[in-house]
Amino acid sequence: MRIYGRLLISLLALASVVIVSAGGAQAGKDKAVKAPPEPIDGALVYRQTCNRCHNARTVDELNPASWELVIAHMRVRAGIPQRDVEALLLWMNPPDQLSEAERIAQALEFYPDIPQLSQTCVQCHDTSRVRDAVSAGQDTAWWTVTLRRMRSYGAKIDTATEGELVTALADRASKAPQE
Repeated sequence: MRIYGRLLISLLALASVVIVSAGGAQAGKDKAVKAPPEPIDGALVYRQTCNRCHNARTVDELNPASWELVIAHMRVRAGIPQRDVEALLLWMNPPDQLSEAERIAQALEFYPDIPQLSQTCVQCHDTSRVRDAVSAGQDTAWWTVTLRRMRSYGAKIDTATEGELVTALADRASKAPQE
């Protein structure tokens, strides 16, 4: 009986060593197998996060610098994780965006008769937004509403400049070929 008792104790001790060793080996495998986290889709973050509380703006409504400010503000207000912020910024500001100097040069090239554009609209927007609205033939009322909305967003446009822009852009739009 003593032999069987010793054999049983030895087998139990051996089994517990094997079990402990296997558990440690498995834990090591778990650590080694962990893959880097999946990249986050900035467009998906934008749709899911921004639309929770309000209608999201179109991405081309603001320039990259403005989006950085908006996202920094909303990161705090909405508790957006840093990883999501980085994905949003990468999605909203692809590397081929024009710099502010390039936007100003474009405004002066396309609208040399409206120098106020280079001091106002292109500070936040790409020139293509203005060209699209002009090509669509937007009238005085549309430009007035748009510029007042931009002022409510913080655009530095005084009433005199607003009037000059409305007149010049509506005039240009009235002469644009209608598609």
